[in-house]
Amino acid sequence: MKHIARKKIVSSISLALLALASNAQAAAPSTEELLKQLQTLRATVDALQKQVQEQSESLAKTREAIPEGAEVATSADIDGLRSALEDYKYDSARNREYSTALTTRGLTIGGTLTGSYTSSTSPSVASSNRPQGTPAENSFGVGASLSFAGNLYRDYNDGRNLDYKLGLAFSAPKFSNSAASTNSPAQGDSVVRLTDVYLQYSLFKTNGGLENEKLTVAFGQQKIPFGLEAQVSDELKPTVATAQFLGTSALNNIGQRQIGLIFRGDIEPTVDYGFNYRAPLVEYAFGIVNGNGANTSDNNSRKDYLGRLTFTLPVDYNSLFRELKIGASYYAGSKNLNSTTSPWPVLADTARSNRTGFDISYNHNPFGLTYERAEGSDDALLTPGTTTDPTTKRISSRGQVLTAFFNFGDIAQWSKNLNRVGKFDDFWPSTSQVYYRYDHWDPDTHIAKNEILKQTIGYNLFFAQTTKFQIGLTHTSYPNQNKSAIDDLTALFQYGF
Repeated sequence: MKHIARKKIVSSISLALLALASNAQAAAPSTEELLKQLQTLRATVDALQKQVQEQSESLAKTREAIPEGAEVATSADIDGLRSALEDYKYDSARNREYSTALTTRGLTIGGTLTGSYTSSTSPSVASSNRPQGTPAENSFGVGASLSFAGNLYRDYNDGRNLDYKLGLAFSAPKFSNSAASTNSPAQGDSVVRLTDVYLQYSLFKTNGGLENEKLTVAFGQQKIPFGLEAQVSDELKPTVATAQFLGTSALNNIGQRQIGLIFRGDIEPTVDYGFNYRAPLVEYAFGIVNGNGANTSDNNSRKDYLGRLTFTLPVDYNSLFRELKIGASYYAGSKNLNSTTSPWPVLADTARSNRTGFDISYNHNPFGLTYERAEGSDDALLTPGTTTDPTTKRISSRGQVLTAFFNFGDIAQWSKNLNRVGKFDDFWPSTSQVYYRYDHWDPDTHIAKNEILKQTIGYNLFFAQTTKFQIGLTHTSYPNQNKSAIDDLTALFQYGF
């Protein structure tokens, strides 16, 4: 570096002397002109010397910072690094194009696959594919679900994000006597239907702490906030049998997905950061929906309204009363009444269909207890119903379900709210649960001796958060009725991804 600087000084002086010589040859300069040129030359030399000194000091500091034995990169080394980076960029772009599913926005794909076995002492002919009078006593089955969830707009300041979800479910149609209508799939065909289809927007900020309150609005097809079991997704259902009052011939409009607008939020959450525990004092939900089920256009001029409130005891994680919740639900709807004796099937679209619910749950490992009661009040046609005589009667129905369970192992692996340990969710392969369920259903409280009672004992083995094995024995009896009891054994293995 010093050698180069000296060359610069020598060159500058040489050029100055040559300039003086050429000027001298052109015309003899005066003494004053020579002095000015010498002063200019001296200033140039001083500036070059200062530059050399600064460069020498900088080089010395650089050499001191270089570790002993380190090699200094050459231009060839830098060219090699550039070549390696170009190769990496090409390889990454190629792998992304050919080996990665590409989406416009962030996407999470999930789902469940289910294999099941059912054996019954008296199966329903309608649920069998065998001819009339020879129902299958046992059968294997499969099921599947697929979900796509992601973000359409991300608010980096407050977390008021716009998200979406799309869900699909597979099922096989069931026909008795091998019969199918022209509007239904043929026997043996599979049916793929939409489940969840909605947009969700966070009205409150979500990128703060656990103590922040939440409020979201969801528009589309979704589960409605009524009771406990109606809101639980299939992969988290605790028993092999669903509550009777959610059946297709019971209070089914609260057990189905509905199309509409639903708000969900909470107030005053109790937070324990030591256990990553959050329990809102009050959770609320309200909305407006079509009321006639999933994948179906509205069939009347009215809408259904719903609301739910849940109170959680405000205690910390170590309290004996942790996760003690009390909830109340209400659903007010309308439906069409169809006449079978008239060429015009719609008799009225203002028939009432109201639902009320009460539930209480206690989940304190290893014990757990849930109780849910639902009542329905529906208008029904008197027999026979005609368009000239739309007289109706009121039918009241009631169902209640009690479930008690005991856990073995650490339930943190399949309970997100209690997952306080930083380990993978399949770290505990021995988490399991035994349970008992009491399920009572009265389809018409004004008619005596028509109740149906189901009692189930079962065992659940959880391999991971969405992977489980379940087996349950259900005994169905008809108190005060001249009907034989039925025993059903159901085993299923459900694995999520």
